[in-house]
Amino acid sequence: METWAEMYLVDAIPVAGKDILDMTGKVDFSTASLEEIKALFSSYTTQELEPHPGLSKWLVSATAPDIFNLPARPTNVVLTENAGSIALTWDASTDAKVTGYNVYRNTSFGGTYTLVGDAITTGTFTDTTIVSGTTYFYKVTAITANDESFASDVVNTALNWVSVPATIQAEDYTNMSGVQTENFLNDGGGKNVGFFDPDDFIEFKVNVATTRNYIFVYRLASNVSNSNGFKVLVDGVEVDSRAVENTNGWTVWKDIPSPTIELTAGNHTIRLVSIGKEWNIDWFKVSDL
Repeated sequence: METWAEMYLVDAIPVAGKDILDMTGKVDFSTASLEEIKALFSSYTTQELEPHPGLSKWLVSATAPDIFNLPARPTNVVLTENAGSIALTWDASTDAKVTGYNVYRNTSFGGTYTLVGDAITTGTFTDTTIVSGTTYFYKVTAITANDESFASDVVNTALNWVSVPATIQAEDYTNMSGVQTENFLNDGGGKNVGFFDPDDFIEFKVNVATTRNYIFVYRLASNVSNSNGFKVLVDGVEVDSRAVENTNGWTVWKDIPSPTIELTAGNHTIRLVSIGKEWNIDWFKVSDL
C-alpha cells in the first residue's frame, strides 16, 4: 500500500464547500474550447503547460486507450536456492499485451525492493548477485507497453533466525499484514513501522540458545492518547500486551519494558499483533534479566 498527499498554496482563505482549485470557476471540458481550457490552467500557475507524453497521444487517438488496464500479476512463483545463485520461475501470463516481466529483490519482507531483472521475456530468472548467508525476498510483476501489474506474492530464501539477546529493527520483519514502513530523521534517523489497524501484525524469527527469562523492550511512539497498542505472541501464545501512551509525536520515541517472559531453547516466532491503531514502533529488544 502507498499513501500520498497534495498541498496547495492559495491566495485567499478557502471557503467551506468550495473547491480550492476552483476559486475562479469551472469549465466543462467536454464542450469548452481549447482557449478556455488553457485559460483555466493558466489561472492556477504561471508555469508553461507541458503535455504528458504518455497520455496526450490518446487524446487524439481513434482507438480506445490501453493505459491503466493493468495485466494480471504473475502467479505460482517458485524459488530454488542453488550454490551461488537463486532461480525463480513463474507461470507465463496469458494476456496478449504482456511484453515481459520485472523481478524485484530485498533483504527484508517489507520496505523498498530493488529491480534486479528488467523486461525478462521468459518465465524464469536466475539471480547470481547474491551474498552467501543473506536472506532474500523476491516479487515479480508483468509489464506491457504502458503499464506494470501489481506484484506477485513474495517468495524468500531460507530465513536466518536472529540469535537473542538482540535488538531487532521493526522493519526487518519476516512476515506482516497491513503495515507500512517509513523514514524518520530525528533520534539518529532510520525506518520505523506504522499505519497499524486492528489485527495488523509484524512477525520475526528468533533463536534462543538457553531456556531462561527475558525482558522485551519496545521503542514506541504515538501522537494520540490511549492507543490500545498491541499484544505479543510467541509461537501463537500471548505473552504480553502493551497500550501505547501519547509520546507527543509519531517519531518521539519512548522505551517500554515488558514483564518477565520465559523463552525456551530453540527457534521461535514472535508476532506483534495490533489491538488498536495510531502507534509506531522503531525496534524491540530481547534482553537478559
